Amino acid sequence: MEYKADLAQYKYEANLKKKGRRAKLERDQKLNKHIYSLIKDKRYSPKAIIYELVNCDINFDEKYKVIYHNIFCYKKRVLFQE
Repeated sequence: MEYKADLAQYKYEANLKKKGRRAKLERDQKLNKHIYSLIKDKRYSPKAIIYELVNCDINFDEKYKVIYHNIFCYKKRVLFQE
């Protein structure tokens, strides 16, 4: 088998694109579990989840503004995993 630098570089760059960065919702496990329970158990909409997170007394590790689009994408991912 012959080593081909161009092919190796192409594979490396293709895999690099797949890797990406972990989402903020995945980094904070406490927040992740809370949102997951709101989606699966209580069947909240993304806007209702944001309202709940703003008004709840739970302190999460990640300090950032939760955006509707992030919750919407997360909800789609959770529902299609099962």
